[in-house]
Formats: sequence, C-alpha cells, structure tokens
Amino acid sequence: MAGEDVTHIAFSISELECDRFVVQLKSSGIREWKSNTSKGKSFYFLDPVGHKLELHAGNLASRMTALTQHPYS
Repeated sequence: MAGEDVTHIAFSISELECDRFVVQLKSSGIREWKSNTSKGKSFYFLDPVGHKLELHAGNLASRMTALTQHPYS
C-alpha cells in the first residue's frame, strides 16, 4: 500500500556525513526497509523496535526544491 511508505520519521544529515553514517548503521545490523527512489541521498531503515526512519542528506528547503522540479507522479 503506497500510504505506508509516507508514514515515517526523517532526519536530515549533511551530504559529507551521510555515506559514513549509513555504513555505520549497516555494520551495526540495522535493516533497510525501502530503497531510495527520490531525488537526493536517503537511507530508509528500521529502528530496533520496527519504527520506519529515514536519513536524508540535505534539509527541508532542498527537498522541497527537488520536489518542485521533479514532483512525484
């Protein structure tokens, strides 16, 4: 169901720190719940009790700009 994908908490991180942090998450056994299909760099993962989270390189302004230029279908 599409609505389930938009029910998560997103955290912003700098572009420089994103790759390193994702490597740390994966090496700690964190499980990815969705592949990134949006503009920009994101990592979708589950916390230890199953809450859906997203790590996104950038901020709200950069994401809104990307959505304006390339809206979801």
